[in-house]
Amino acid sequence: IEVDAPGLPAGMYSLRFTRSYLFASAPDCVYPTVLHQSMVSVLDPASLVSVVEYFSSLRNHYFQTANPAEMDALDTGVFPGWMRTGQRFGAYRTGTAGSSQPLLSPVCRYYGRPEYGLDTHFFSAFLFECQVVPINWPNVWIEESTDAFATPIPFSYDGSCPPGTLPVYRLFNGKAD
Repeated sequence: IEVDAPGLPAGMYSLRFTRSYLFASAPDCVYPTVLHQSMVSVLDPASLVSVVEYFSSLRNHYFQTANPAEMDALDTGVFPGWMRTGQRFGAYRTGTAGSSQPLLSPVCRYYGRPEYGLDTHFFSAFLFECQVVPINWPNVWIEESTDAFATPIPFSYDGSCPPGTLPVYRLFNGKAD
């Protein structure tokens, strides 16, 4: 169901509606009516951001960021060798997830220290993964952000994506780093 509600502020709302079901075409039939209720999330379009992918041929590494300052530094050569791949995906700006947007999860970002053979980044939208990294690998991974950007996470009951979203997959290429 799509509802046009211009000017509705961002937040969580309880949507209630009734629906009548026609089981027979006889004019004297009473149509059963069912009350539906669902929580809906209204997001401010200004909170949308693009997470941009970069590649460094010097390192044979990919990196993603939604941070405009990081994009500027990568685009202007402050960190030599990084180029945009042309790939991106939509997310929500930092600070968007929280009690008013429980369908969004902040994405943590860790940097793996080169002296431990890493020199790479790890992202997760799952709180348990973000919490276990410093416990299992203290001093190996440096927490760069607890909220690099925000994203909806799959439904826990079946792993499907929320309506209007597409999956973004985290891949591992088998390299030591």
